Amino acid sequence: ETADTIENLGIRRTYQKLGQASIVMLLVEAGDSKKIIAESLEVIRNQVRDTSKHIILVINKSDTTSDEERAKGSSDILVSEDKEHVCRISANKHENLDELKNILGTIVSIGSIRHQDVVISNIRHFNALKSASESLERVLEGLSSALPQDLLAQDIRETLHYLGEITGEVTTDEILGNIFKNFCIGK
Repeated sequence: ETADTIENLGIRRTYQKLGQASIVMLLVEAGDSKKIIAESLEVIRNQVRDTSKHIILVINKSDTTSDEERAKGSSDILVSEDKEHVCRISANKHENLDELKNILGTIVSIGSIRHQDVVISNIRHFNALKSASESLERVLEGLSSALPQDLLAQDIRETLHYLGEITGEVTTDEILGNIFKNFCIGK
């Protein structure tokens, strides 16, 4: 919790992304208190609530603690089912990064995230696809309720327009403004 408005917006956005993620990684330091780590995990568990999501606790700077400290450390924090994992790494010394990759690889190959799933990383493309989908749903509803063809054609034109925004066939002022804002292509 913070009184800083900007930081609150960032925290809120993070919680939104937690809900959308299939895998959530919490990065902590080996010297962090067990209580703080447990509280952070509990917040994530409450946000995630979806049993198909995986949580990975990544404990960095493991090279700064002794074997004894590691043994009594954070390994018993995650007691939930097989959807939660703990990985101790040292990013500085590149230790156990393969273990983290293996955990991620295992999760992906389990099928909770399928290789054929489409990932849309551009918000403009996501919004255009969502709008195209809504237009197509209206077409299907119109077909089932025998709407006149000219009304159906309008929804089909809308769908083509939204898809054209992605393929580049439609270049509206908003799209051009976005390109000039996000990419330096000259003046």
